[in-house]
Amino acid sequence: MLFHNSPRLERAIKAGLEDVTYRGNDLEFVVAARGWAQCVAHGSFDLYELWFGETTKFFEPRFEETASLGGRMITEGTP
Repeated sequence: MLFHNSPRLERAIKAGLEDVTYRGNDLEFVVAARGWAQCVAHGSFDLYELWFGETTKFFEPRFEETASLGGRMITEGTP
């Protein structure tokens, strides 16, 4: 529980305000989201499907790991 733990909340706020580094996966997601937005703006559903499919392939090997980690974070409150 992030908001019930003052030290953890302070670290999260500090990271959000001061950590300006981009991690590879974060950058990949930003690029994909911009691509999806461009496809929608131009009304190209076929291109949107193609772009979304490529992004899905990139993250697919991590689905099982992230589902497990997300479940632990919810039940334990920590990664």
